[in-house]
Amino acid sequence: AVNGTLYGTSLNGGSYHGGTAFSLTTSGAFRVLHNFGASADGSSPNAGLTALHGTLYGTTMQGGAYHAGVLFSLSKSGDERILHDFGSGSDGTSPDGPLAVSNGVLYGTTESGGDYGKGTLFSMTTSGTETILHSFGHSSDGAQPVGKLLPVNGTFYGVTVYGGNVCNGAGCGTVFSYLTSVAPK
Repeated sequence: AVNGTLYGTSLNGGSYHGGTAFSLTTSGAFRVLHNFGASADGSSPNAGLTALHGTLYGTTMQGGAYHAGVLFSLSKSGDERILHDFGSGSDGTSPDGPLAVSNGVLYGTTESGGDYGKGTLFSMTTSGTETILHSFGHSSDGAQPVGKLLPVNGTFYGVTVYGGNVCNGAGCGTVFSYLTSVAPK
C-alpha cells in the first residue's frame, strides 16, 4: 500500500484480455490503471507491482518485442513505459516473480532463457539498464527460479523448481543466495 492505496495486477481480463494494473483505496474505490495486451506493452502481469520513488514497477510473462515478457514502469495515473523487452540473445524469458529492490535497483528472476535456458537472476536500473547476474541450469545451482526474492542484509535468497541434487531425474529444486556486491557471473 502507498498512502492508503493498494496497487496490484490481474493475470487476465481487462479491455484487451491481457491483464490489468489497478489501484484500490482502503475505502473501496477501484480503478484500472492500465490494460495489457493491446500492443507490444506485454501481457499477463503475474507478479504484482513494486513501488520505488513514487513509481510502480512490474513485469509481464508474455508479450513485448520478443513475446517473452517486459519490465515496465507505471505512474500512479496509469502512464506505462517499457523499460526492457525480455528474450533477446542470452537474456531471460518469462519473468514471473515479484521485483525486489536494493539501493534503488530492481532485482528479479525469469523462469526460462539465459545461457542455459533454465532462467536468470537479473538487476535493472530504473532507466532500463539490465544486468544478468546469473544464468541457472549449468550445474547443481538449480533451474527455473520462481517466487519472491527475499532481501536480507545485502543478500537475496530465492528458490528454483528444478535442479540441485538428483531426485526423480530433474532434481527437486534449490534454495539460492546472491550477494548484491558480487560481480555478475
